[in-house]
Amino acid sequence: MVRLLGVTLSRYTGSGAAMLRNGGAAVRHHAAVARGDTDAVTRPLSWSPLMTLGVELLSGFLEGIAIEDAEVAALRPRDDGETSDSKSAERLLTYLRSLRAMMAVGVPPLPGTRVQRVTADDIPAVWLTPNARSWKSPRAPRRVLLWFHGGAFVLCNTATHARLMSSMGVAGDARVLSVEYPLAPDQGVYEDMADAADRAYAWLVSERGGNVDRKDVVVGGDSAGGHLALALAQRLAASEADGGARASPAGLVL
Repeated sequence: MVRLLGVTLSRYTGSGAAMLRNGGAAVRHHAAVARGDTDAVTRPLSWSPLMTLGVELLSGFLEGIAIEDAEVAALRPRDDGETSDSKSAERLLTYLRSLRAMMAVGVPPLPGTRVQRVTADDIPAVWLTPNARSWKSPRAPRRVLLWFHGGAFVLCNTATHARLMSSMGVAGDARVLSVEYPLAPDQGVYEDMADAADRAYAWLVSERGGNVDRKDVVVGGDSAGGHLALALAQRLAASEADGGARASPAGLVL
């Protein structure tokens, strides 16, 4: 834990300055908008002051913790299949784990959302159900949104996306099942993520699992999760085309 903290803090030394710089740019932008000085406007006019400030602070934070190109280059395989610098690989993995630890705090879902952890054929998953209902309750929404969170295949989890997913659940009158697929590079590779998606979907529509009719299932994802959702839909469509039973969901959100 001490090591994780040390690596993480070492990345933050430049974040504060970058966030202050970007925050100042956001203030100057809206001051220019108020003056009608179009030449000094640097951000979309549709952005509110809060939106502009939030985007600029986040971009400054990410700039400060960015990994240097030299560190990434050191991870590229040599002719013998080994990485150029095993220490760089270890530092990068420690860095990723420290970011995941911070992200575990997440953002709370919309008030009234009930959060329940389940195992979908050995795949960790989380139900987010509106109106404080249990996902098994007959009074819970019939419709289900099977969601794969984003995070470049290496970061994030249900907690980081809880507000997004619960908002979609309320807007769509749907239960949301968030799949906690394995993250690269330490928890699994892409094939493991695809396998988790397949198994979670199969569990959801099976009588012994979620017992949800396929016509009530919409599959979706953001960023890397959108990739997993689309790939799942393609595999299901291919299975049908090969003469298998109807397997596709009712819809797809990317």
